[in-house]
Amino acid sequence: MEYSDIIFPGDNLQEFIPIAEKLNYRRLFVCSKDKSISSAGLHQHKSNNINKSQIEIITSEFARVPQTTKKGFTVYSANHNMRLVMESGNIDVMYGAEELEKRDRLHCRMGGLNHILCKLARENNIIIAFSFSSLLSVYCIKRSIILGRMRQNIRLCRRYNNLICLASFATKPYDMRSPLDLMAFGALIGMHPSEAKKAIFIDR
Repeated sequence: MEYSDIIFPGDNLQEFIPIAEKLNYRRLFVCSKDKSISSAGLHQHKSNNINKSQIEIITSEFARVPQTTKKGFTVYSANHNMRLVMESGNIDVMYGAEELEKRDRLHCRMGGLNHILCKLARENNIIIAFSFSSLLSVYCIKRSIILGRMRQNIRLCRRYNNLICLASFATKPYDMRSPLDLMAFGALIGMHPSEAKKAIFIDR
């Protein structure tokens, strides 16, 4: 199985490639928030395992509904318009739902997903992703809140048979994690080992 990761490298893509190689990744999905990323960084590092043909250059849609037919592989950061986005079917991956709400309610967690969104994701083959970087960027109580919301969303995704992805979503090379680390992350948020292993592979 060829493991994949999703990253946001900015202008330092060439710094991610040797790290990904050491972590035994064979495919990187490279996102750019400003859509300005180029393949220039791919030519600055020679690798036997990762080369230009194995690295996917992808774009991301943020805070708006894609109006045109999607091209390539599209990653979307969850926001309060994500129902419209999911209905459009113009995205491939949605992540960050757990970070939408500031506070949970007294008797339930505000994980950002519900049965309607999960059904839309399943109907449109949208992958619901869980970002390891979401935990790296928060501490103490906030981290425990995000973990609890992720566990709730895993249960929802399992109930509605959604496609799930685990990825680092790293913005810095050393924020990347190995497939084994991501499997442990999956187990921490309530996934079975077989589910976590499958979730690190993104099948286009």
